[in-house]
Amino acid sequence: MTQIDILDEIVVPNEATPADMTVQEFSWGYVIRSQMGPTTGTQVAQGISHFLGIFLAIAALGTLALPFFVFGSEITAFGLGGSALFAAMAAYLLWFASRGDTPTVNVDLDNREIREVIENRMGGPTLLGVYPFEEIEDVFAATEEGAEMAQLVLWLRGTDEVICIAQALPGQLVELRDRIASDLGR
Repeated sequence: MTQIDILDEIVVPNEATPADMTVQEFSWGYVIRSQMGPTTGTQVAQGISHFLGIFLAIAALGTLALPFFVFGSEITAFGLGGSALFAAMAAYLLWFASRGDTPTVNVDLDNREIREVIENRMGGPTLLGVYPFEEIEDVFAATEEGAEMAQLVLWLRGTDEVICIAQALPGQLVELRDRIASDLGR
């Protein structure tokens, strides 16, 4: 496990470096979006899920229709149950494959909470976690030893748990860290 250093003194960011995150304002608060692409593991997992989901959807239809069309027999309870099982697995895999791949962080000033959300490609967003302001002990920028990128993390009150809400060059996190700390009343 690597040591995490709290960044007391932040270096001035390189002006030529584009921001690795954006902050979008809304009437209820703001949304922090990462500009970094999804990880390769996420893309591979969603691609495999998409392929297997289509395969299982075809298998569900085949399990249901094949005995009728090939042998002229009626649909059995076993065939219906197998088809339903394949269809359920296909639906879950296709849902996962259509899910977004980059989480966003919603800072809701009206409800005084921070939400981790994945915006789906189709359908509504998936809520990953909700953290009321009262449960957040501190917000700070941290970097692993030797790493170029820093993480803006929330430390949850009464636990050792930290939630990463943004990742960028250290100088790009200063303003956001100060803003979130101000919103939390710190």
